[in-house]
Amino acid sequence: MKIELKTCLVEENHEHPIPYLENYKWDDGTTSQLPACCISSDLGVEKFPSTVKKLIEINLTNELTQMVSGIYSSELIEIEKGIFFVSFYDVDEAPTDCYFVKGTIENALFEYLKYTQHLEIPFMNIFYASNKKIFGNNLAKGWIPASIFSSNPDLEGLQISVKTTGLSAELEEIINNVKLDRPQAELWQSQINKEIK
Repeated sequence: MKIELKTCLVEENHEHPIPYLENYKWDDGTTSQLPACCISSDLGVEKFPSTVKKLIEINLTNELTQMVSGIYSSELIEIEKGIFFVSFYDVDEAPTDCYFVKGTIENALFEYLKYTQHLEIPFMNIFYASNKKIFGNNLAKGWIPASIFSSNPDLEGLQISVKTTGLSAELEEIINNVKLDRPQAELWQSQINKEIK
């Protein structure tokens, strides 16, 4: 089950408690009190309760097209046991592509990766390599050309940064089962090394 993030659209000055929580109703009739955001006061993911666990973050930027916001950030966050948050683009700007997912981590990961399928980048392999520190901290701390990981011609100028910090045991197991063949890893590593010199 998934439900869209609630966003307060009142543009005049007003305040919300931090964290700003709303009641959400799931398809099965149950309710949960979960974070919400506000376009007026820029309440975003950074103002979610401190108990949430950030699992994966993907950042995209394009040197050639100079995207309006500069960087598109997406995250997979564990809100509580069995409830996850999937965000893509700006959380505090409506309409958002941000959802709470109720179910397993596999459900949440599937929803999260749906947003990047058009890029044709093998993110599961990249998560594996990042988690195993095959690329060191280069993917988490710097920008790497997306074309290293995909031959998609639409990726020209696109740069990516991937962080897999704070993985849950279940998510780590899923990622570690993906594996990455050594020749592919070595090819990616050599291309990354050329970029960061």
